[in-house]
Amino acid sequence: MKLKHFLILTIFILTSCSDKNKTSIDDDSIILSNYSIRFLAGDEYTVDVLSDTEALSLIEKEPKIASAWWTNDGKSIRIKGESVGSTSIYIIDKKQTDKVAEIKIISDYFAGNYKEDGSKAIIIVDVASQDKSIKDEIENDLKNIATCRTGTMYSFNNDTRSVIISKQNGSKHTGSYDWNINQLTVITNDIIYNYAFQHIGNNIVMLELNYLDTYKTKYPDTPILAAKLLLFLSQVISVP
Repeated sequence: MKLKHFLILTIFILTSCSDKNKTSIDDDSIILSNYSIRFLAGDEYTVDVLSDTEALSLIEKEPKIASAWWTNDGKSIRIKGESVGSTSIYIIDKKQTDKVAEIKIISDYFAGNYKEDGSKAIIIVDVASQDKSIKDEIENDLKNIATCRTGTMYSFNNDTRSVIISKQNGSKHTGSYDWNINQLTVITNDIIYNYAFQHIGNNIVMLELNYLDTYKTKYPDTPILAAKLLLFLSQVISVP
């Protein structure tokens, strides 16, 4: 009976010591909501700090690739992909410099499969004239362009920097592309197309097509201040 009690007491002591050691280790760690991030260059992401943040500081390994700053009253870290590449953000305890947490970051080049939806296009036309007929004509032109582009599929390959454009009428065009966060350039059949680019979020990107020069040439005697078409592309799993 004494042996039984001794064994029970021994197990209890060992278990208690194990729990204390575990708690001590946990208390010594910098706990984050995420330790690895992969996003499109230009995007931002928030990491919450789940442990005490009073004595913590941030170190950006390569700020040209990813920058970081405190937010949410010092309880969260906001990270932005400044350019394409891989890097890390370090969180260090200023009182215990051996306490370090690392957030690994991949800031990606634009790629993937996208489908264009002309029904969601935004048309911006500004004509400084009392005659509204030209403004109406430009708006109708841009609306028709958006309608014709509906359903166009794009497959961007960031390894080869190649793009395949599949239109609703069954035609396909191959070419190359270049992307730098705010600008997308597509080259097909030796024709260069430049688009202002914006990642809206939820796997949607916006391309801005500027037709100002086109309509200034078409209506040289009319003061046309803006003629833009904002198109929205949604990411899809694959291109059929």
